[in-house]
Amino acid sequence: MLKVNEIVLLVWVFLAFGSEHALAQDSPESLQFELDSIITLDESEEKAELLNNVAWRSKYIDKSISKKAGELAFTLSEKNGYASQSAFALKIAGILDDEEGKYVQAVEKYNQAIARYQSINDSLSVAKCEANIGKIYHHIRKNEEAIISFRSSFVVFGEYDFPMGQMICVQSIGVCHLELGNSDSALVYCLKAKDILEELGGIDPDVYMNLGLSYVANADTTKGLENLHIANEIYEKYAPHDINRSVLYQNLSSIYEQQNELVKAAKYIDLCMETIGDNYYNREGTYQLKAASLLNYNLGNYKQSAFWFNELDKVKDSLYTADNLAAITEMREKYESEKKELEIQTLNQEKDLEEVKRKREEEKVFYFGIGGVLLAILLIWIVIALIQKSRSNKEIRVKNEKIEFQKSILEEKNHEIVSSIEYALRIQKAILPPQAKVAELMPDSFILYQPKDIVAGDFYWIEKEGSQLYFAAADCTGHGVPGAMVSVVCSAALNKSLKELNLRKPGEILDATANLVTEQFSNSDEEVKDGMDIALCVLDGKKLSYAGANNPLWICREGEIIEVKANKQPIGEFEKRVNFDTHEIDLIENDVVYVFSDGYPDQFGGEKGKKMKTKAFKQILKEIFHLPMVEQKKVLYDKFEFWRGELEQVDDVCIIGLKIK
Repeated sequence: MLKVNEIVLLVWVFLAFGSEHALAQDSPESLQFELDSIITLDESEEKAELLNNVAWRSKYIDKSISKKAGELAFTLSEKNGYASQSAFALKIAGILDDEEGKYVQAVEKYNQAIARYQSINDSLSVAKCEANIGKIYHHIRKNEEAIISFRSSFVVFGEYDFPMGQMICVQSIGVCHLELGNSDSALVYCLKAKDILEELGGIDPDVYMNLGLSYVANADTTKGLENLHIANEIYEKYAPHDINRSVLYQNLSSIYEQQNELVKAAKYIDLCMETIGDNYYNREGTYQLKAASLLNYNLGNYKQSAFWFNELDKVKDSLYTADNLAAITEMREKYESEKKELEIQTLNQEKDLEEVKRKREEEKVFYFGIGGVLLAILLIWIVIALIQKSRSNKEIRVKNEKIEFQKSILEEKNHEIVSSIEYALRIQKAILPPQAKVAELMPDSFILYQPKDIVAGDFYWIEKEGSQLYFAAADCTGHGVPGAMVSVVCSAALNKSLKELNLRKPGEILDATANLVTEQFSNSDEEVKDGMDIALCVLDGKKLSYAGANNPLWICREGEIIEVKANKQPIGEFEKRVNFDTHEIDLIENDVVYVFSDGYPDQFGGEKGKKMKTKAFKQILKEIFHLPMVEQKKVLYDKFEFWRGELEQVDDVCIIGLKIK
């Protein structure tokens, strides 16, 4: 089996996707000439776009040209308010920092790009940047955080019908699971990536390479090598000189080395190092140099082993120093120790030669004497062992066939489960208002929506009737698929209360919704007590009406929280139900209205692993209420992730913030 830290994510252009062009005929000279020509043009958004185009195409050809073009595009765009071009320039700068291992700076630039994309409601570009951040998480071995980023981007790519982005996300999730040791999950996601690729009719060696590594991690070396060689054939036909091919060669070498096929292993490690050239000052390069040094040492090629070891010792990038210090130290100690032992053996060889010859002559007489007896015993033992082995092999074969059958059933079930969850996600997305509708009805607002699983029990609801804006944050019983099913029922009941029953007061809407939900679940033969907690608001100018089932309304006014409490009863079956109260509030300019589920304050984290609680949540809102809404959302997300740390998210999170103008 491959070691987890030897399974490498092939670089896939930092999830830039989109319409950015990469021309095979570009050279440093042609790009510099193009840049010099663009600089002479008058200031315009088209000029900023042309500069960004040069920056994008030159990022892997000549980084100095890319940096200069990107900086010029950013300065021009910031000066003239070209938000889209400014964001794209920041994204390119983030990619360049990422390439150089400057991950803190890269994340900072991606976040700045995200803020600008959010200001123009470009959710697709936001998702691309978030996926780039997920790639950085993967590089620094925070694979759980990387998976969260990739899943979030996967959802948005689905909303925008961008299957190529979805394919790269599921493939990346699979690679993260490989490094986490979750080989079964890795195989499921890599197979999903292959399915999407085949639906698109595309060709991508990464997909087959990562699928092959997943098979190897699941102890199916035959299928693993089959897919790795398919990847190699694609490279040979379409991109024979692609430097990323070195990662494939390294993995083939490692597999053959584990199978003790050292000639093949040596062939592929030589191809790997020939392909990579001197471009190994990165995470993959350290693995490849180490593999080349150790394999050549094991083959007795000490001079070549020492060469690759010295090259590895030159890689001093700060990121990889910490990550690889133990491995490099171990290899150095092993190399120096075995080298000294070999030198000592060589120096003493002549001295000991005569003594060895004398002892061998004495031993010959003894060995010939007992040789016949040992040979007879050995033959008898071999016959007995063959009989026992034949019986054992038959039993093992029967057991293996049973295991393979059970494994195929399990794989099929896992595939069905993943497909079912993805279909549930499509259904739930249908009840959530699209981003375009949110931007139109609530332009100065944010929605922080972070499901615990792929689908959620939390949902947000926004409608407009005449001059009245209706919005709510709801928390249904449970989370995941069960919670999502309840959310569909509750959302339908809200819509019916508003649009068919023509109710307008929030208290009356909740009364009718509670009756509809209870009636729906009472039709079941089983006793169902599911329902939801909700904070429902109706805004008409600066007049706000509110009703709540367990979930309150908070209004932040000049740094202080005004709380309007909810009725202590859910939407759903409840013994002592009363009519929901409708509260009328007069708002003033710059008030910020917040409605939310309990997932944020109920999250465990911090130094002692305790709940955040409502008091701390209120304090965060007091500190950030004056910020633009997109920045409030980012701060809330960052503080939530920092508080959670390595702990699992315990519940869905849904927060709506709306500033009054």
